[in-house]
Amino acid sequence: MPGNLAQIGELARWFHAETLELTAEAVVLHLTATPGRCSAFVSMLRPHGVVEVTDPIGRSCCAFPISSPATHPAT
Repeated sequence: MPGNLAQIGELARWFHAETLELTAEAVVLHLTATPGRCSAFVSMLRPHGVVEVTDPIGRSCCAFPISSPATHPAT
């Protein structure tokens, strides 16, 4: 779990995403970027178990578990 969180944090820093919420079960990130950059961000997060991606008015919000991705398959 801590290694996964560290990798997710590194990706968030690379893409300049904002951390909206951090709990023992999940982290919620927000990224405002071009569609291509948002797609790349989500693609790099998928191995970590992205469970929700929303795009309200050109913004990409990603929510995913910190625990095992197998328990929360990507949609």
